[in-house]
Amino acid sequence: MADRIFTYKQVASNHIEVHWSFNDGTVSVEPGDGAKKIPGWQKNEDVQVLCELYYNPADLSTYIRTDRAASFYLTYHSRSDKCGTGLHGLLQKIPLNTEVGELSIDGAIPGDRLAGIVDVSLVLSIDSVFDDDDVNNSPVLAKDIGSILYEETQSIILEGEESYFPVADIDFEKHGLPAKALYFLQRNYTELDVDFATAYRLYFNNKHPLFSKINDIKQSESKDFLLNMVIYDVYKQLVLNALDDESFVMPDEGEEDDHSVRFVYANLLHSLMRYYGGESVDSIRTKAHSDDSKTYNQFLCSLQDFLLTFGE
Repeated sequence: MADRIFTYKQVASNHIEVHWSFNDGTVSVEPGDGAKKIPGWQKNEDVQVLCELYYNPADLSTYIRTDRAASFYLTYHSRSDKCGTGLHGLLQKIPLNTEVGELSIDGAIPGDRLAGIVDVSLVLSIDSVFDDDDVNNSPVLAKDIGSILYEETQSIILEGEESYFPVADIDFEKHGLPAKALYFLQRNYTELDVDFATAYRLYFNNKHPLFSKINDIKQSESKDFLLNMVIYDVYKQLVLNALDDESFVMPDEGEEDDHSVRFVYANLLHSLMRYYGGESVDSIRTKAHSDDSKTYNQFLCSLQDFLLTFGE
């Protein structure tokens, strides 16, 4: 266990002015905006990032030892990747030039790594050490490579019909899954208030003979049929998971949708409640858990009818 805590001087927030924009300026961020929505995002579509910053070179120089060098890093953190874990990536690295007072850093976040909510960060960090160790440097200045002198993060929310559902294709047999299965919905969460994009992931078996049909960019009746079958089954699992979770309660009226598992469940059950003419969640849950085979089978049939027309 470490017996020391390292502290060092960090850049004051008012010494760097940062402006964010996304997708060639179609989405810009104003001070105080918070998380910014990217409308109409499509699965596997890259997100373009532009970070423009302004600073006084003399001010930044006071935070860096004369025997150290620093760089700006533009990074991203997609809150979902394989097995429900987050993924960090580097978009751009540019050495700090203390002779100029402005800088533009851009990059493209790979679309196949994205879903739901993504954090984009600007980081100023020590990245190299010169041969000579200047003893005249202040002891409060960072010495270690990797020391973060400044960090600002902007969150973006991907909107669109495929934005909140992470999808990946893998070889099922190599990952210990049934080799003849076409798809598998993985659930990986312990609390309802976690980000939905980290809690669920839909895997397709890229070795299945029908995978090429689903992955074909050309539209066809057979592709539509397969996708509708998968979508039906996935939403059925989500509805049943929501009804099976005794800890689930509907969010309070007026509570902001945070794209958590709770809100995804709530949106589905709101639609189901309307289908049942305003019945409560508890009433629908009673049908789903009924020991009477007739009641249970009627529930499954009505759920099928609901899901096959869901969204119409």
